Amino acid sequence: TSCSAGTVLGTTTTDADGNYSFTGVAAGGTYTICETQPTGYADGTVNPGTNGSSGGTNAITVTNLPASGSTGNHFAERVGSLAGSVYVDFSASTPANTNNGVRDAGEAGIAGVTITLTGTDAAGGAVNRTTTTDADGNYTFEDLLAAGAGGYTVTEGTIPPAAGSFLDGKTTAGGAGGSVTPVNTLPSAISGIALGAGVQTTNYLFGELPSASIGGTVYIDKNRNDTIDPTPTDGRIPGVTLTLREGTSCSAGTVLGTTTTDADGRYAFNNLSAGLNYVICETPPAGYADGTVNPGTNGTSSTANTIAITNLPASGSANNNFGALVGRLTGSVYQDTGAGTPANFNNGIRDAGEPGIAGVTITLTGTDAAGGAVNRTTTTDADGNYTFEDLLAAGAGGYTVTEGTIPPAAGSFLDGKTTAGGAGGSVTPVNTLPSAISGIALGAGVQTTNYLFGELPSASIGGTVYIDKNRNDTIDPTPTDGRIPGVTLTLREGTSCSAGTVLGTTTTDADGNYSFTGVAAGGTYTICETQPTGYADGTVNPGTNGSSGGTNAITVTNLPASGSTGNHFAERVGSLAGSVYMDANNDGQRQPGESGIGGVTVTLTGTDAAGNVVNRTTTTDADGNYRFDDLLAAGAGGYTVTEQVSQPTFEGKATIDGRTTAGGAGGSVTPVNTLPSAIRGIALGAGVQGTGYLFGELLSVGLSGAVFIDLSNDGIQQLPADLGLAGVTIDLTGTDDLGAAVTATTTTAADGTYSFIGLRPGTYTVTEPTQPVGTVNGLTTAGSLGGTATPVATLPSVISGIPLVTSGAFSTGNNFAEVPNNSGIGGRIWLDLDNDGVIDAGENGIAGVTVTLTGTDTIGRPIERTLTTDAQGGYLFEQLAP
Repeated sequence: TSCSAGTVLGTTTTDADGNYSFTGVAAGGTYTICETQPTGYADGTVNPGTNGSSGGTNAITVTNLPASGSTGNHFAERVGSLAGSVYVDFSASTPANTNNGVRDAGEAGIAGVTITLTGTDAAGGAVNRTTTTDADGNYTFEDLLAAGAGGYTVTEGTIPPAAGSFLDGKTTAGGAGGSVTPVNTLPSAISGIALGAGVQTTNYLFGELPSASIGGTVYIDKNRNDTIDPTPTDGRIPGVTLTLREGTSCSAGTVLGTTTTDADGRYAFNNLSAGLNYVICETPPAGYADGTVNPGTNGTSSTANTIAITNLPASGSANNNFGALVGRLTGSVYQDTGAGTPANFNNGIRDAGEPGIAGVTITLTGTDAAGGAVNRTTTTDADGNYTFEDLLAAGAGGYTVTEGTIPPAAGSFLDGKTTAGGAGGSVTPVNTLPSAISGIALGAGVQTTNYLFGELPSASIGGTVYIDKNRNDTIDPTPTDGRIPGVTLTLREGTSCSAGTVLGTTTTDADGNYSFTGVAAGGTYTICETQPTGYADGTVNPGTNGSSGGTNAITVTNLPASGSTGNHFAERVGSLAGSVYMDANNDGQRQPGESGIGGVTVTLTGTDAAGNVVNRTTTTDADGNYRFDDLLAAGAGGYTVTEQVSQPTFEGKATIDGRTTAGGAGGSVTPVNTLPSAIRGIALGAGVQGTGYLFGELLSVGLSGAVFIDLSNDGIQQLPADLGLAGVTIDLTGTDDLGAAVTATTTTAADGTYSFIGLRPGTYTVTEPTQPVGTVNGLTTAGSLGGTATPVATLPSVISGIPLVTSGAFSTGNNFAEVPNNSGIGGRIWLDLDNDGVIDAGENGIAGVTVTLTGTDTIGRPIERTLTTDAQGGYLFEQLAP
């Protein structure tokens, strides 16, 4: 009945089915079956069979063994087991229970996870068994022998994708102990499990954490509403660095990861353990200013670059957005004309009403604070405005904004003032093209304005320099008014010709026109005329927006973009006028009624004040007048006006040179009878109208008379009886209008007449120096214009003081009557056919008849003379004394 005594009858081992049998045992005896405890098992209960009873832990005693034997003597052994779970160690309701290594109530299991048990059991058998977790995440390894040296190891396999995404949580050893692998040392395992024989151990736990994510966007809060808006309203920033830490501070806690935003500004930290506390730390992007942070699920923010997420939900935390602010630079290209306010012209400020210029290319260059090269271009809008959005802070050297060429369709402009706005900068000088503003120190997120490019519309100022011939102070078409080429005009800024920057100089063209182009509209300018040499100032005629600035100046205020035309400068030229006329009274002045002589050539010569040689010719009109118009002032030496060399005729009569008279501008006249007649050294002033330049002409004077036989001795020639005496010498003496002594001699014609013609006016005397043969002095008679005749008894006979003082004067009847001392008696002897005592037609003279004259003359001399009749029967006894 004991395993410690009694004869050993036999030893056997259980077969493959655990059965054993001792045969050949004597019935009736008492036996004890002694089990050698199998290694690794724990003792169970003995189950005695036929006639059997427990003999102890490992013994069954069979008493009085039946002949039929004793069956059913069973020894029970107990094996161990190892159980646990794969579960989600996340408690949304109790954050403290998350990842605590304990499967708390409500924490879900993970099904389908492969669990492997390996090691060597106490019997030395190698153990390698696999199971999978059930629907509640539980697993069990049954029938385990006690672990051998080194213990068992239970290893977690891969979680099926269908179960979800998880991160390694805490692994916890159960009742039989063991060593767990550190978190995130995969595969997760519990080794050295010292499973005792028959021990059923539990809580070998593999905690998993839901794989959550934290994400969001780093965005440009363009409209600065502190909320992320869709693009393009708000922009996105790529390449921004974000760091994830455990805990709630960016200055402590394990760094779990670093990432950068993608091209759309998005970032994500994946495979995070839900239920834990995290903090997202943004590295501020270079060149941006901090905007508003927008925490996502379970997030809060305490600083501009931090979002703390408490108890990260299994669903993750999205929309943890960091706002950033970018800068903006705006300005205008505009017409800095002052918009009607001269004080605002070209002041570098865009004042109300100043129009913008559309379509101008503006370029922004430089390097931003992040080191990126910036080269961006935009164009001005319809109002001339431009904007560069989304600008990072400027890097070293700042930004430069450069103005491009103004489109031709916008008009023609001049460079105005360039003005830097709120972020400063250095501007290029006016007319240094292209216009630019450099060194713009744009700060992060700064929105700066008023980067201005002032332009000035390119207008023109023009007009004409003209000769105001009719002196009506208004420019008239040619030829009424003339035009002056080559006149210099200067354009100055401002209202004075003695101050202000000189903008340009030009000269008038062949038509007297001038123009200053490329002048900035809106400004105030003064056109300054250099007085043309030889002209006199006329009236200025201001044009558009113009006013007189003085004798030679026109000021144009607020020059319109359309320009200012009609800015005319009038100049006056001189003239020189006079007459060629019949100076009836020979006084050198043309009196009313004194006739002019038409068609006379008059020449003007000299050099004008501009150095031009003058040689002009005209002819007198029907009234004898002439005029030289459009004369510049005379140069040194003055002008000379000259009458034609040949003396003109008047009404078919030859003239003689009269008095020449200088007019109002002076001059020296040639002496009378110095031909051609001229007036020299005429100092004609600028614009002077010189008149009274006279060439007086005279008809020659003359006288006539007769020497005749005054049969009646009454001093009157009574024809045919008082026959003239031919061949009598008559002398003329006197003094002409020039004071010159005049002498001339003539002889009487066959009829006894004489004349002196072609004389200059003067007072004359005619003398009969010799008494005609056969006569004695009769009565001497002064002629039609008077004079004094000598008495009969005075020889020689003289008529003195004959007043031939007016042009064309002619004295007739200056007669010398003679009483014959050689009178004659004559007659005719003819055949008087009708015996009527009258010689009729057809009654012929009888030639050759002797006729004798006898008698006594008055002095008592006897006369006897004979002659014969001529072919016509005539006879004449001549030179008979009375």
